[in-house]
Amino acid sequence: MLEQLVATVRGYKGILKYSFRREERSAMSDNCFGLPVRAARRHGIWLPPDFDRLLEWGKAIEIGSVNDLQPFDWVLTASWWGGYSRDRLKDAGHLYIATGEETVIHLASKAGVTEVMAVSVLENSLIFRGVLRPNLSHRV
Repeated sequence: MLEQLVATVRGYKGILKYSFRREERSAMSDNCFGLPVRAARRHGIWLPPDFDRLLEWGKAIEIGSVNDLQPFDWVLTASWWGGYSRDRLKDAGHLYIATGEETVIHLASKAGVTEVMAVSVLENSLIFRGVLRPNLSHRV
């Protein structure tokens, strides 16, 4: 199931464009935290549609290396949207989706859906905020 969710997210490469404002979103645009919600719904799984509730929907996990990431784990970072307070996890501002293959996928403002090496995010202490393992038990 987790690999299928990752495959769905990868399928948005070159198709899905970034749109921050809710009123501007369409079938072909979304934002970083809408990406896992969109993918999960295609598989009949319900996730909260807003970032604050999404952060409460997962279980914080400690990781020692990139190999500890499971497919569809959420890697959280700071961004211009937020993420610079002392409460590192709750003040995240950007979400990446782990592939389980040492990479993460995210929806970037200019590049759209992109895949990068997870280590480049995990080892950047200026932006890395934590990892959540999402609760995928609620069906649509």
